[in-house]
This record gives sequence, C-alpha cells and structure tokens, in this order.
Amino acid sequence: MTLTYHPAPPPSTPLGNLSVAHWTDLHVGERAREGALTTLVDHALAQLAPHSTAIVISGDLTHNGGASEIKACARQLLRLRVAGFQVLVVPGNHDCGPLGLLWRAERRAAFNHLWRASSARPLAPRWPQVARFGGWRFILLDSCEGQEGELVTLARGELGLGQLARLELELAEPGPVVVVLHHHPFSRDLTMDMDDSAQLLELLGRREVGLVLFGHMHRRGEWTDKPGVGIAADGGQTTEPVNGAYQYRLYRLGEDGRALGTTIRVPVP
Repeated sequence: MTLTYHPAPPPSTPLGNLSVAHWTDLHVGERAREGALTTLVDHALAQLAPHSTAIVISGDLTHNGGASEIKACARQLLRLRVAGFQVLVVPGNHDCGPLGLLWRAERRAAFNHLWRASSARPLAPRWPQVARFGGWRFILLDSCEGQEGELVTLARGELGLGQLARLELELAEPGPVVVVLHHHPFSRDLTMDMDDSAQLLELLGRREVGLVLFGHMHRRGEWTDKPGVGIAADGGQTTEPVNGAYQYRLYRLGEDGRALGTTIRVPVP
C-alpha cells in the first residue's frame, strides 16, 4: 500500500505551466561534486519558478551513501524545499553502498534522510512512493529494492515482484503520469540493465505514460519509440560539465498529458 501526498501549485499556476527539472547521478562525495550541486541549486533558486517546478533527481545522489555525503546533499536539497520547490528523489545503487557495487543496509536506510530533507510528504513504508503535482501523478520507484541483501550487485537493478505488483495498481489510476527510477529500463548492457526491465516495459506499455525519467548509464539521451511512453529520458550525469556547463533537461508538462523538453546549461563557476 502506498501513501499519496497531494501538493498542488497555487491557483494562479495553470496546469500547462508546470515544469520538471530532471537531475541525476550527482555523486556527491566524489571529487568536487558538492560544489557542482551547490551551483545547480543556486541556479534553480535564481532561474526557476518554485511553485510551478518539480525537481526530480533520479538516483545516485551520493557516491558511497556515507554519512558525510548524505549530510552534504541534504543541505542543498533543504534549500530547495524551503524555497517552495517540489523535490522528488529516488535511490540509486551508489546510495546503497560503496562504489555502487556493495549492498549496505544501513546506507540504504540513510537515504531516507535525503527524503526527509527534500520533502514535506511522508515516506510510505513500501515503494512506489506517489506524489501529485498539479494534475500529474509522479510514481517514484526503488530500482534497488529487488537486490536488497545481495552482497555484490554489479550495478544491476531490480524492482522485485512486490513493487511491480504495486506499480501495476498505481498505473491503473487514470490521469497524466511521470515515472521515475534510477536504473536504465531498456539498456542491453549486461552489467547495467535492470533484471526485470522487460516486466516494467510491459506494464508501461499498457497505458500512456507522459514521461519516464532515469539515469545510471551516464549517457544522456531521449527516446520516443517506446510503446506507451511519450518520452523516456536518461539524464546522463548532471554534475559532469559538458563544454564548460552543467546540463539538464527541463520538461514542460502539458494539459494533454504530454511533455516537451529543452536543454538548460548552467555555466561552471
């Protein structure tokens, strides 16, 4: 069973003016990534409209899931929350243990601190987590859940049968939907592909999902040829500069259940 939080934008914000900023694979704790996240948050506070923009971070917020990394990341997410942004996060394999390869239960549990820092909504006991933003529902998946307890994960993800069953129930509800997870749902890379990606795609193909957001591969790209999915997007690695700027996609959510994206460049200080 999931708990659903229903934050809505102010009445002055038309449904067609809602936007989603997609960040992913921040890897705070690796080299100077905290500084990069600070730059991104400074940009959001200066350039994005808090009450009509959701900031979605699709996993690997930290590099090892360590306490100092969690605290550094939480400081920045709290700035966004206080400013009024809807901040939605999902765990990645690096949030679950050292180098994203070793499962550590206490580090996966520590991810809940990031949830509390970024969100006023309660954390449901089981994933998916579901949030509403305007007329859209965001279904947030834990693509590490199916590998819980495995000593070595080799960066492969898995939703697990229980989470897939709960997702099927959530998808049965009508209305425009954004689905968020960390692992790549259709990669054929044997070390990176999610074990139950075929089952996920089969569920998504039964209905029209406006946007599916993920990361993990560090290879930016969008696909519009997946059955039942308007846009499927790998956000790359937001804290890795490209030609002197951090890059992310900003999606405008339409009243028709479709999304339209544009690339945003944030100059590296």
